[in-house]
Amino acid sequence: MKKKTLSILLALCLLLSAVPMMSFTASAQSITLDEMAALMSDCIEVIYDEYTKVTTYRLLQDVTLSYTLVITSSDNAILDLQGHKLELMPQAMGSVIRVNVNATLAICSSQSAEPHEIMNPITGNSGYINGGLITGGKGEYDGESTCGGGIFNDGTLTVGETDELWSGPVYIAGNTATQGAGVHNGGTFTLGNNGYIAYNSMPYRAQSRGAGLQNLNTFTMTGGYIEGNAVILGGEPVDSCGLGAGIYTESTITLGGTACIRDNYCKSSNNEVIKQNDIVLRQNQDANADGKINLGTNINNLAFDIGKIVVMHDFTYESTPDVARVGRITDKEITEKEFNDYFANCNGRGDKECSLVYNEEGKYAETVAMANIKSCTNGSVSIDSGTGIKAYGTKLTITPTADSGYAVDKAYCDAGETSIKMNLTKTNGKYEYKITDTSVTFYAEFKTAYAITNNAKEANKATNNGYVTVVESAASGENITVTATPNSGY
Repeated sequence: MKKKTLSILLALCLLLSAVPMMSFTASAQSITLDEMAALMSDCIEVIYDEYTKVTTYRLLQDVTLSYTLVITSSDNAILDLQGHKLELMPQAMGSVIRVNVNATLAICSSQSAEPHEIMNPITGNSGYINGGLITGGKGEYDGESTCGGGIFNDGTLTVGETDELWSGPVYIAGNTATQGAGVHNGGTFTLGNNGYIAYNSMPYRAQSRGAGLQNLNTFTMTGGYIEGNAVILGGEPVDSCGLGAGIYTESTITLGGTACIRDNYCKSSNNEVIKQNDIVLRQNQDANADGKINLGTNINNLAFDIGKIVVMHDFTYESTPDVARVGRITDKEITEKEFNDYFANCNGRGDKECSLVYNEEGKYAETVAMANIKSCTNGSVSIDSGTGIKAYGTKLTITPTADSGYAVDKAYCDAGETSIKMNLTKTNGKYEYKITDTSVTFYAEFKTAYAITNNAKEANKATNNGYVTVVESAASGENITVTATPNSGY
């Protein structure tokens, strides 16, 4: 398989002839499509269509870039990988491709060509993919984060749209950044049936967002795959997994056709896979689903009042998720069975056990919570209606039961995203709690009970000229009432 490396010196000579040297820094180095084609005429074929006014740049072999390929505002271009690899060299920083504002780029692959080796960041094993490949990007540095490892898009970007001439798959894989390791989208981005955002990795940072895709504007997925991407934790808590190993979006996304978002994970630094983490919807944003869509097993959200998933037609959800919060789900044409009975719902970053359920018609999903009990020492706790899914506003009765030799000290509830510990108080002799959080866990503390011996019981009042009433046992620190009742005349 042939390879060609862009000469840094040649490219710099070409670019610096028009630009003062002082204006160039490592983060600003780039090359345009036309400059790349001129430097590598034996590697790239250029075809201009007078009718459509679109220029196609077709790779004839693998190409290694010394720095970012920039699609300028005047470009309306097709990049046909033809099954080849477009790679940013290991020593170079930046994105593989940057699409500027007002630029238009469609990336396709008119054939599969030879296989390319890629590492799966989740398993740590290498494998082969067949298709065009965009790889090796580290993202643009904005002073705080690196963004858009594979592609940084501020224009109009289409990847893997189905066309009879564009039949091969396009992979954006093997890239890294702290925001949008695969793609950072600040413009308009469409991923089609032959598009794959896969096997990209994002190291955990406080500002990390979207190992596969970080979406800040308009994203439509008409098909294709976002899978195998990973957030790599460095000892941080599992809560850090709410960063979107698959997608992190701050704007509404539209999912349709045969879109597949699955098997994106958070992974610890010692290679332990911690939690599946496919989609994070930021507050008040929606996911519009229309088609045979597989959303993996986990939709996570970062805020309490989140957007919604609006199902327009024949949406399917292939496996019951464990954690997430999606707010209210609405749909037009769907049956309960197609949803596999449950949908995930959680206030927080995907570390709570909670769910959404559907009514019999499968037309509406209420906001609900998961009620749990925690194992206790020297006693147990029960809920009158049992554990499991409960509707908001449900009033529960919690009953602590002490083991022999112990008494109830206090009853508690851990509620909400941060598991706030609340004391439960008795009302009419019962511990009650009204659900206002998406996850509640009940438990109790028990203390030693001391036996109280009563030598003046009512049965012996004739002998004692009266009697005493008192409880038979009490815990340390507990106030007890002792009532002495004399016989007549005493």
